Amino acid sequence: MEGLIAPGEEAITVGAAVLLGFCFGLGLLAVLPADHPLFSLLRPAGAERVKDGGMGKARPTVLKRSTTKHLCPAVSADTVQELIEARRSIFPKDYTGALVDDSAVRKLLDAARWAPTHGKTEPWRFVCFAPSARQHLLDATLAHYSRKDPSFWTSAWGGEFPTFANFEDYFRKQSKAKWMMCSHLIAVGMRRQRPGEGKKTYPEHEELASVACAVQNMHILATSMRLGAYWSSWFDHFVESSEGVRFLGLDPSAGDRWIGVFVIGSAEAHKIDSYRATRKAVTETSEWREV
Repeated sequence: MEGLIAPGEEAITVGAAVLLGFCFGLGLLAVLPADHPLFSLLRPAGAERVKDGGMGKARPTVLKRSTTKHLCPAVSADTVQELIEARRSIFPKDYTGALVDDSAVRKLLDAARWAPTHGKTEPWRFVCFAPSARQHLLDATLAHYSRKDPSFWTSAWGGEFPTFANFEDYFRKQSKAKWMMCSHLIAVGMRRQRPGEGKKTYPEHEELASVACAVQNMHILATSMRLGAYWSSWFDHFVESSEGVRFLGLDPSAGDRWIGVFVIGSAEAHKIDSYRATRKAVTETSEWREV
C-alpha cells in the first residue's frame, strides 16, 4: 500500500478514524438500554442515575448532594417572604379527614431539624402519632384526667366541667369532630441540655426558642405543600405534668418539657385560601436606632 497516502495526509487520516470511532461509540450508547453495565463504567464515582417521574426515561447522571452542606437555593427574597406571609393556622374544623401521606410528614420532620440551635444542642424532640396511633394519644390524655381528684374540677377551666364525667363526654365528642379529622398529631418536646454536653449550659429560653423555630420550619413547609396545620397547646394539665413529659419518653427531672402538639390534616384549597391574617405595622413592633 506504500505510496497511496501522500506526505502530510497521515494525521488527517488518523483524525478521521478517531472521529469515525467516536461517532460509532455515540451510536452504540444511544441504542443500549439504560441499565446496561457499560453505563456503570462511564458513570462518575458517587453518581446515581435517577428516573424521570417513574416513566423510565433516564435523566442526566447527577452527583449525590451532601446531607450536611447545603448551597443556598436560587430563590428570590420576595418569594420567601410571600411564603412566610402565607403561613396560616388551619384548624381541624376545615379538614376533610383525608390522610396525609407519611412521606410528606417525614419531610416536615426533616425540615424541623434545620432550625437554629445555640451550641448545636438540637433540643427539639418530636413524637409523631400516625393515623393508626392517634387514639393512643387521646386515650393517654383522657386517662390523665380520669385520675384527677374531684376538687380539681371546681377550678380547672374555670369550672366549665363540674365532674370528670362531664369532661369525658365533651372530650369524646371533640375527639370525633376535631382530633380524628386530623391526619397526624406531632407532640412537640424540648430535651434540656444535660450537664457535660458541650462547653457550657445554655439558657432554657434559648432551647425553647430553637424548638419554636423548628416548628416554624415545619409550618412553612406545610404551607408550601398546601397542607392544613397548626400548633395546638393540647390539654395543658397533661402537657405540663411529669406524667405527660414521661409519656413522650422525656425526663421531667432533667428539665425536659412538652410544649404542645403540631396538628396536620388535609384541607381543600378554597378553605386554606379563605383564612385571613393581619399583623401590626413593623414600626409598632420594631425600633430603629442609629448613632
